[in-house]
Amino acid sequence: MAQIVVLGAPESGTEEVACLINAMAVGAGSDGGANPNAPSFALTSWGQSAVRRLNDRTLAALGGNWVNCGDLDLSAIPEGEWSELQQTANQIVNALNERPVWAVQDPLMSWLLGLWRPLLTRPLYVLAHRAGAAAARLLKERHGLPAEIGLALWERYNIAALSATANFPRMLVNCEQLSNDPQAAAGRLRSELPELGVARLAAPSPAVLQAIAGMTGEDAAAPVEEAAVNQAQHQLEACLADGSALQIRPPTLSAPAADVLRRAGSRWVERRLLQAVLRKRNQELRMRRGKLKTLRAQRIAAKPPPKAPQDSPATGRTKGVFVVGCPRSGTSILSWALARHPNFWTSGESDYLLKLFGEEGVAGVYNWASTQPDKGWLRKEGVSYAEFASTLGLGAERLFDSRAGGRRWVEATPSYTLIVEDLLQLFPAASFLHIVRDGRSVVNSMVSSGFDMDWASDFEAACRTWVEYASLGRKAVADHAGRIIEVRHEDLSRKPWDELARIFAFLGERTAHGAIEMILTERVNSSYGNATADDIRLPKDPAAAPLRPWEAWTDAQQATFAEIAGETMRELGYGD
Repeated sequence: MAQIVVLGAPESGTEEVACLINAMAVGAGSDGGANPNAPSFALTSWGQSAVRRLNDRTLAALGGNWVNCGDLDLSAIPEGEWSELQQTANQIVNALNERPVWAVQDPLMSWLLGLWRPLLTRPLYVLAHRAGAAAARLLKERHGLPAEIGLALWERYNIAALSATANFPRMLVNCEQLSNDPQAAAGRLRSELPELGVARLAAPSPAVLQAIAGMTGEDAAAPVEEAAVNQAQHQLEACLADGSALQIRPPTLSAPAADVLRRAGSRWVERRLLQAVLRKRNQELRMRRGKLKTLRAQRIAAKPPPKAPQDSPATGRTKGVFVVGCPRSGTSILSWALARHPNFWTSGESDYLLKLFGEEGVAGVYNWASTQPDKGWLRKEGVSYAEFASTLGLGAERLFDSRAGGRRWVEATPSYTLIVEDLLQLFPAASFLHIVRDGRSVVNSMVSSGFDMDWASDFEAACRTWVEYASLGRKAVADHAGRIIEVRHEDLSRKPWDELARIFAFLGERTAHGAIEMILTERVNSSYGNATADDIRLPKDPAAAPLRPWEAWTDAQQATFAEIAGETMRELGYGD
């Protein structure tokens, strides 16, 4: 029996190496006459999903993740939970042991061998690696990690893998060779693995090699700041390249890498991972929105009438105002301009409504509660969707009222655009203003802002964010005429007297000269003319704003924006 564990840094070829080994083991007849020429075997690592799930579960027990895991101590896991993890790992290994040769891979094994090693009777470790600059480039492209964090992770994972396997049989596999000459890499595995106790490996078919090479992707390293590649990384890369790391214990983690990851683990990375979760959740919400709208109409039509006459959900409610729109589109300046009117009041962005109502959506909760096997309390009591939603919003409305001092409150959290359909039901008396701005100006402002958001450091993410927000707001305007109107940032800037007159008329108020004066003379949260990070929050002279900042974009940025946002720009009537 041969138990092979493939380790290495993220995006360093661990998956490709494990798939190749498994393909050669299958070809040798270890899986009961399977077809060794099927490339699907090169794309399958048996038992892989179970291993990854358990590793993720182990890190979660320590409050870590794949970016922030180096300082975690397995002994800190409570004894009862540790026993459950060991039991699960034992079940996985026993199932894998039904094959005479098997290989699993996970970069996290570099940190978690303390869980798996006691269960392995004949372990062999294969260390997959690629150049640090190439790995950093892939980590940036596929996970959005800056180059300095990618390089620090590459160093730290490789050092951990070498340290964890120092006294065990092991070999190195270069992923660049696997990509450029898979036949030679496979030949090396076939010749060296038997020397380490692995037998019966077959030569992979051309189809398998082609599939494996296709998994590795392009390995040409993009330029990386030389200052980010510290001396320890250069030394480690040299060791990995010539195999000398197999005979020596690796150096300790360099101070620059330790510092980068310490700062990343406590601040930047946690936010980035949370943003990724929120983006995925919002995507799921958008996919369900169309279905929920149809279900909502069907439910409302099918509901029995209420048991007693009821007032409109808007009766007696505050006529608040929501300003929605993409970040960097002018939500702040519009809300503060409205607050110059004596009848309006505003404050900071509240944020919390997205957390309360963004995951399942009010309509989704109503649907679930009213379709229980016993028909549900809502249905039994004749609670309509409008009554249900407006009642839920009453508490938040009263909270806003308690601070507005008898005036109409104005709320301008940009992320509320993602739940504007729910807000329209939660706040039935409120009015909505969707502010839209030329996507080129928005994207330029996003990537110049210095904020700790994915769209502030990723040009493509900024483009997609603008398209998403603009599309959601535009749809709400089309579907809810009378409750929400569209405001063009450009119109507000060029002719504020006309645009504010239209807005105040929609809100049922007279125009306030203070609002016009603010638009003409002030800006808030502007992303031009900044010398320090804090300057983003200072008012700016509107005359200092560049008219066409996107003209300084690179050709690649121009092409990316056109591909992602071109159609939405045309739909909104923005041109050159």
